[in-house]
This record gives sequence, C-alpha cells and structure tokens, in this order.
Amino acid sequence: MKVKRVLLCLIISLVLIQLVGCSGKQEEKQESKVNENYPPNSLIDISMSVEKIITKLEKDYEKVQEEKKKAENKSSENDKSTKKQESNNNEKKMKKLEDALTKSWKKVNEEVKSLHQSWNSYESKEMIDKQKINSIEKELNDLTEISNDEKLLATLLKINQFNLEIADLYSNYNSKIKTLLKKVEAYTRDIMYLSFLIDTKENTSKQVEDIDKIKEILPQIEFNFENDKKMKNKVKELNKAVEDLEQAVKKQIKEVIKVKGELILKKVKELEESK
Repeated sequence: MKVKRVLLCLIISLVLIQLVGCSGKQEEKQESKVNENYPPNSLIDISMSVEKIITKLEKDYEKVQEEKKKAENKSSENDKSTKKQESNNNEKKMKKLEDALTKSWKKVNEEVKSLHQSWNSYESKEMIDKQKINSIEKELNDLTEISNDEKLLATLLKINQFNLEIADLYSNYNSKIKTLLKKVEAYTRDIMYLSFLIDTKENTSKQVEDIDKIKEILPQIEFNFENDKKMKNKVKELNKAVEDLEQAVKKQIKEVIKVKGELILKKVKELEESK
C-alpha cells in the first residue's frame, strides 16, 4: 500500500514538473515575440518605394547627361555642312528621350502616391513624436510638389532628404543598426548629388558637413559588428572608402566622388544584408 502511495506521489510530481516547464516555455516564447519588435510592413513599404524612385531617377539623370555629352562632342567634331543635319538628329534623339522621361515621371509620381498611402498607414498605427510627424510630412509634401514639376536633380535631393527622416523611425524597433546604415547611405547620396550641381561654396560646405556626420556614425556601426570578424573587415573597408571620399570632396574631384560614393553604398548594402 505504501509503495502504491509513493508511486502515485512520484507520478503527480512528474506531471506538475512538466506542466510548469511547458508554461515556462510558453512565457519565454511570448517574451521573445515581444522582444523581436520588428518594423511594420508599412515602414518597409515606404523604404522600398523610396529605393524604387531613387533608382529610376538616377538612371534617367544619367541618360540625360549621356545624351548631352554626345550632342556636345558631335557638335564640336562636325564641320558646318554636317552641323545642320546633326542638329536635326540630336533634336529627334532628345524628343525620344523626352517621351521616355514623360513615361518615367508618370511611374515616379505613382510611386510618390504610394508613399503617401504607406505613410498614412504607418502614422495611423504607430506612436510617433508630433514634431517628427510634421518634419516627415513637410518633406513628403515638398517631394510631391517638386516631382510634379519633373525636376530630376531637385527630386533626387528631396527624396533623399525624406529618406533621411524615415531612417530615424527604424530606431523605434530592434533595427538601430538599420537607422545608422540608412543615414550613411543618405548622407553619401547627398554628397554625390551635390557634386552634380555647379560648384559653390555652399554646396561644398554641405558636402563637408555630410562627411562629418558619416564619421560620427561609423564608431556606432563598428560597435554593432564587433563580434563578427567577417563583417568587421567590411566595416574597415567602409571606413577607408569614407576617408577616400573625404579627400575627393576636399579636392572637388567629381568623378572620384561618384566612384567612392558608389563604393560606400555597396559596402552599406552588404552590412545591411548581414543583419
């Protein structure tokens, strides 16, 4: 009889231990879900739309610059008898390019509308500082206006500024590193776009300011990757590219600014994909 009681007590004890263990695991799972705190889809949609717009506008800007260079080179090479014919050919090419740009602007403006929708969805569900809301909405409204005017470089500069404002939002989640990398990306693009403009003291000062802001962020990026040997090397490469970009900005060598800027963007992308 005593043996039966002992066995019964043991069975009850084992069942209780299992129940406590299961409830503990469920609590751990719930806590881990809370701690994950991923950015919402609406914020990711905003970033995706921004990248689509930037990619399209950069390609269009390069096409326009290429056609201008071709036209200038042919104009200087040809003699008077062929200049008239070449001028007609250039006009046809530019008309074809303008038609392509019109279609492209239509897509860009549709994507800007999509930005408004994604922002509205994000803003309605998330807790955001009122001042930050006002700042983002100002940039978005300015972007919409400039985009409707179909100004290529001005729209690039403005969408990049909007992207810089959006980068801060990722720090509200477990994506602090994403905020840092997106800011480096935005400051780098700003330096590159400003190099497309006519050299002015104001533009150069802004580029130097952007470099200083990137240099302030780099130690924080290093800290985030200090336990990853492979990525630590990538961060070192990023640091070196920033140093080279700084020298190019000081000397105002436009081609080098473009090359080093693209290299920084590539390194940022690699680091972002690793997280």
